[in-house]
Amino acid sequence: MQQDQDENFKRLTRIAKFLVPTFILLGVIVFSWFELSNQVINITVENKNLEWSQGCSAGNCSGVPTFYIITPEESFITTEAIYDRIEIGGSYDVETEGFTDSLVHRRIDFLF
Repeated sequence: MQQDQDENFKRLTRIAKFLVPTFILLGVIVFSWFELSNQVINITVENKNLEWSQGCSAGNCSGVPTFYIITPEESFITTEAIYDRIEIGGSYDVETEGFTDSLVHRRIDFLF
């Protein structure tokens, strides 16, 4: 019985010695990827719009707003506070998160 527990402990120790560094490395890579995806750029707002997506659960339906800022180059998603501060035709310095080659919209995180 004690021998089985010792063998199990040794197996778990070997697994942990492999997985812990792997998870640490994976965490560093993901964190670096997110940090590299942040950029400060200047945008000229061509248009902005608000879309509501429906969400229903247990018979209760409610909408979730998504705020879009459209520029001549691309469109961004943002928060309601930034959406309300931005005017069509204005030029702004913004901090974005995300990569231009990804299939999802980049996000405006901060408006200068």
